[in-house]
Amino acid sequence: MICRARHQKRRNILVTDIDNRKRAEEALNSARSELAHVTRVTTLNALTASIAHEVNQPLSGIITNASTCRRMLDADPPK
Repeated sequence: MICRARHQKRRNILVTDIDNRKRAEEALNSARSELAHVTRVTTLNALTASIAHEVNQPLSGIITNASTCRRMLDADPPK
């Protein structure tokens, strides 16, 4: 009877250890998935900012040149 109780106790400890390990693995997998998602979002944000800069830079130059041209055309010509 005592041997059976010890065997049962060891079995319960083993099952508990396995359950704890499975929970830890699930938590690790969840954390990895969340990290991968955050990495993708961060990369997408950086790409979006880069594209916005590359599009806005030439547009700013065009606007500046157009303003300069208007001022030159509106000015009195030199005599």
